[in-house]
Parts: sequence; C-alpha cells; structure tokens
Amino acid sequence: MKTLIIWATSTLLLGCSNIVKSGAIVEAQNALNDRDFSKALETTEIAEPLGKLSPADTMKLHYLRGRS
Repeated sequence: MKTLIIWATSTLLLGCSNIVKSGAIVEAQNALNDRDFSKALETTEIAEPLGKLSPADTMKLHYLRGRS
C-alpha cells in the first residue's frame, strides 16, 4: 500500500511538472507577443529546472530566449 501511494504521488508530481513546463512556454510566447521581453525571459527560466525537456521544448525555449 505504501509503495502504491509513493508511486501515485510521484506520477502526479511528474504530470504536474509537465503541465507547468508547457504553461511556462506558452506564457513566455504570450509575453513575447505582447512585447514584454523581460517577462518572456523570466518565464523561460521557470520551465527549465522542472525536469528533462523534450528536444522540441528545448528548441522553443532557446528560440524564446533569443527573441526576448
């Protein structure tokens, strides 16, 4: 039972971090569209420490940072 609870909690946390990463990328793009470059740059910094990024997300973050 204890193992099941630990597994479920870990799975839930990993899922939440993916949602936050995706949200941070979208938020950075929105800030960039609004020409709020400092907010866009700040928001890209949120996504990276939340775990391993897919190659596509890594490219998006580098692109957004460069544009910011």
